[in-house]
Amino acid sequence: MKTPLEPPCLQVQVLPDAAHKQVDASAIKVETLNGTVMLSGFARNPEEQQAAERLAANVKGVKSVRNGIVVRP
Repeated sequence: MKTPLEPPCLQVQVLPDAAHKQVDASAIKVETLNGTVMLSGFARNPEEQQAAERLAANVKGVKSVRNGIVVRP
């Protein structure tokens, strides 16, 4: 039986501050429920928005990602 990922642990895995300079983790909130990750917050550009989603999708135990990140104008 899989153990659900805890949000603080997942945030460290999904959006590490130092490891991925392409994503500003301080502007993005990560929530999880039963393997689904919900991303919300703001990105500097579409590339950062997509990178956050890609990082989340590649974490072990993640089944799906809902990307609610808004690109700031």
